[in-house]
Amino acid sequence: IRDASERIGIKHAFEKASHLVWGFLGTGILVALVTMGGFILFVIPGIIFALWYFFATYIKVDEGVGGLDALVHSRHYAKGNLWGMFWKSFVFGLMVWVPYIVLAIIVGIVNHFAKLNPSVAQIPLMVYQVLAAPLVTCFVYSLFKGARATKEGQPAPTHSRGWLTFWAIFGGILVPLMLLSSVVLLALNSA
Repeated sequence: IRDASERIGIKHAFEKASHLVWGFLGTGILVALVTMGGFILFVIPGIIFALWYFFATYIKVDEGVGGLDALVHSRHYAKGNLWGMFWKSFVFGLMVWVPYIVLAIIVGIVNHFAKLNPSVAQIPLMVYQVLAAPLVTCFVYSLFKGARATKEGQPAPTHSRGWLTFWAIFGGILVPLMLLSSVVLLALNSA
């Protein structure tokens, strides 16, 4: 998306982006850990964290800023835009998920009567996901570009990295511990 004006082919686009994969994944994992730390507090802080750090992976790809710095930049871009981001994402999410749910219901009904192989029955849902993924990516990228434009010329703060490290560690430790304790409790209850 970033270099769409170059009119390059798919193969060249993949070659050009291949060096970004590990940084993209690392930044995405960091966003997930911090956001999970927010969701441990409750739903509302988790949603706020998700919106604050919504653009971090796009910042990694588009600006070359990764890790905690990408999260700091993302929060800077989101600041003052949270409600707009929330409602645009909510409406777009409905536009993407309602047809998916309707399709899933239709597939379930057809599968119930036709007794299809479960793998075959999932094909329409997988096709929908493959078609929707680029639309979602383009939507989030357009939100990112709009939010970044509102902060043009304003440098991102650098003082909040300590809290981000705390939330990443908090989410990275507490979520696995919660999952492990759930498994242990389920095992104890079934015994």
